[in-house]
Amino acid sequence: MNNVRHLTWRSMILDPSPEVRAEGYSRVPLDLEDARPDLERAMSGRDGVGDDAVTFLVGRGDVVARSMLVEALRGADPYAAHGWRAAVGEIDVRRHTPDPRVAVPPLHPWTDAPAPQGFAERLYDIVTRWIAMQRRHLYAARRQFESHGQDPHADGWFLQTMRVVAQYETVTLEDCAGATRAIEGREGRVPALIRELTHIRFADEVGPMLSPLQRLRLDQEDDEPNLLLWNFDYRGIDLRLFADAVSRLGVRRPASLVARDYLLGDYLLPTVAWPFFVEHPERLDDCLGLAVPEAPVEDEWLVKALGVLAQMPVMPSRYLPRVVDLSISGPARPRAAARRVVETHGDPLAVATGALSHGRGAIRASAAKWLDEQGATAALPDLRAARAREASAPTRSTITAVVDRLEAAVVPSGSTP
Repeated sequence: MNNVRHLTWRSMILDPSPEVRAEGYSRVPLDLEDARPDLERAMSGRDGVGDDAVTFLVGRGDVVARSMLVEALRGADPYAAHGWRAAVGEIDVRRHTPDPRVAVPPLHPWTDAPAPQGFAERLYDIVTRWIAMQRRHLYAARRQFESHGQDPHADGWFLQTMRVVAQYETVTLEDCAGATRAIEGREGRVPALIRELTHIRFADEVGPMLSPLQRLRLDQEDDEPNLLLWNFDYRGIDLRLFADAVSRLGVRRPASLVARDYLLGDYLLPTVAWPFFVEHPERLDDCLGLAVPEAPVEDEWLVKALGVLAQMPVMPSRYLPRVVDLSISGPARPRAAARRVVETHGDPLAVATGALSHGRGAIRASAAKWLDEQGATAALPDLRAARAREASAPTRSTITAVVDRLEAAVVPSGSTP
């Protein structure tokens, strides 16, 4: 570290050494405008350089730091934009007055353990079986090509398969032993050839033998573990376990990665997610439209975020206005999801009757249907009043149908049910 003293902070924050970068950030001037070009260069870096720059700006959290992150968000591709949104969300969520802390259950992290006995030999057996299978395919293809008078080496698939088989023929038992040590967390990473072979094709054979932490290591590529494990049972797993695990696997912003894969991925993982989002609300706020106003949210993100709120035993009150608004006037799928949250944590009768006075006829009709779904006979006076003042014929027809059904459900006084 003696050489650090002879470097400028500008070169230090781009240095590949985390220790040098940390010393460099301690010297960044208070006026971030002067440092903007250099920090923007750092944010575009890889191998931890970009993550450190984002973490630094989130820690500063002032107007200039936020503007730099928003600028990066505007020019980012969809994949990279997830990280920038998370960073801006971390700053924005601090503006909210916190609710009394929602209690979360204690976390018992996954622990490291030795690989199953003979696991290296199992991996080597998988490699040799795959090679034999591909050789049979190549032999059959060669015979077919030659029977038609064709040269198999002129076919792209044939040549590519031969090259891949030749690569796998270089894999040794020692390579498989090294992969075993990697999934135990003792050294290195699983070689790419072994990882690719066990990711999907042989996941059903290998996966049940390993702990969740070992499976994450087996699938880990570059700096980010893959949380979407093939044929893995996510039911009942506390999402915080994944955040803890990927942190131990070297991810610098683990909460951002886990929240991205849960809320913005193609699949909804059936985990217990609410404790994680109580502790890390920034992406929840983002996907509900309560943070990062510069970037729109998609309906699918809203649905997933509302699903998290529905899981909570007690919903923080600051989410209620947004949930009520979505339950009344949101897009169709988020509206249905928001109504489930209101029915769990709010007063659906009051919300729906209040929407009968909304300025848009379609929303008034939708509110009447919601009362119908609730079987809300107590809302009949409000529905009759809404019908009397309704100027839109289609909306009045909808309200009338609801009134008729609810009135039919009321048992007349003195009659036998």
